[in-house]
Amino acid sequence: MPCFTSSLAVKDDSSLALLARNGDDSALYVLLARYEPFIRAYSGYSSCAGVEIDDLMQEGRLGLISAVKCFRCDAGASFKTFACLCIKRQIVSAVRRAVSGKNVPMNSYVSLDDDAAKNEIPTDSSNPEDMVILRERLTAVKTALTGMFSPFERKLFSLYLNGLSYNIIAETLNIKPKQVDNSLQRIKRKLTLLFN
Repeated sequence: MPCFTSSLAVKDDSSLALLARNGDDSALYVLLARYEPFIRAYSGYSSCAGVEIDDLMQEGRLGLISAVKCFRCDAGASFKTFACLCIKRQIVSAVRRAVSGKNVPMNSYVSLDDDAAKNEIPTDSSNPEDMVILRERLTAVKTALTGMFSPFERKLFSLYLNGLSYNIIAETLNIKPKQVDNSLQRIKRKLTLLFN
């Protein structure tokens, strides 16, 4: 990290953004250092299975750079407000890409809707009879779950099983976090009925 001059350290964010947009790398480094705690916190808050926090932090930094390039003083919002919004959107977009299947590690789970997955049951048993019984049980559970849940509930439950937070699920499905909680409670009641 380069050494900052004291004159840059005392400048406000809007002035630094203008300097950075005009090619002053030191101003950009000061902004990156100032927003690093926010980027780290929001990345940790938004992390999910299959997405590294370091990757989300990098996306957040890209969001900040985008804010520097696009910020307009006459738009009515402070640079901090605009930058935080750009950072959040960049991170949420990265999570959505990962969840939507554009990220290979996220596709390693077994889908409730995938008929082909029933032939790919991982097992340590070399006994063919055990494999057939396991396959039949899995098929029965999938059938019961598929008939029990609506398509919306299946999507929501899949996101939940992949470790996404209520807020990220809500943003992904364009609903409120309280609706996520209500839907998960309904799903849990249905599962309780199935397995009791």
